[in-house]
Amino acid sequence: MNYTLLRSGDLVSRRTEPPGDVADRLGPDIAPRGASRLPCGWVRDGGLRSFRSEPAHAGRSAAALKILLAVALMAEADEAGPEPVAALLSYAQLTALAGLSSPVLSAGKRLLTAQGLIAVTHEGQGRRVRYRLTDAPGPPRYARIAHAPLDRDAPDLRIADLHRFTSRYARDLNALKLYVLLAALADRRGTVQNLSCADIAARTNMSETKAREAIECLDAEGLARARETDFRLVPGRIAHSFTIRPLR
Repeated sequence: MNYTLLRSGDLVSRRTEPPGDVADRLGPDIAPRGASRLPCGWVRDGGLRSFRSEPAHAGRSAAALKILLAVALMAEADEAGPEPVAALLSYAQLTALAGLSSPVLSAGKRLLTAQGLIAVTHEGQGRRVRYRLTDAPGPPRYARIAHAPLDRDAPDLRIADLHRFTSRYARDLNALKLYVLLAALADRRGTVQNLSCADIAARTNMSETKAREAIECLDAEGLARARETDFRLVPGRIAHSFTIRPLR
């Protein structure tokens, strides 16, 4: 069931026919065929609040989150292993994976470096770069990013779901922030229980209205299914339960 935003505070359910590629995800078998790790201590500690959505910042913020997800999916480490989450990629590979132009990709990398979320080492006479994802201080904490099978040796590999979100619109950035937040909070089954728009707003620095729009966006793209629950943190504030879909 999808949601259409009418005005602040009001959600009305409606039935729609999802796009063909999205409809393929919504069948009974949603078990992921692969999973990767994303360091998520910084997410749980409120780090998504630093990814700003004002026009001067939204592009680099969206690019940074797309880079994080792309590197996580291409990482050489085993899902359950102790190795750092790192991937050796050329500039062209990362551009193709995440669907970013070179200037926006560079801006996203600078933001991640400034936030202490990525370490970059040039290898092979600078032709390829090893991207290592880092985290907030403390014990390792990882989100499980489910995904369809990947041919990591393909030079022109694209992650189609990352291409769906541009670096031009704050709405796309907010959807990416919500997806990363849900991944950080999800259990092994990819579900998140009783999360309200107020919770999302507090953890991501977006308004509750923008949080509802992000829920609608992920639902429309087939990346997270949301349903209202009877659990209410505050009278009049409805919580949602989410099921995260694998990236493709």
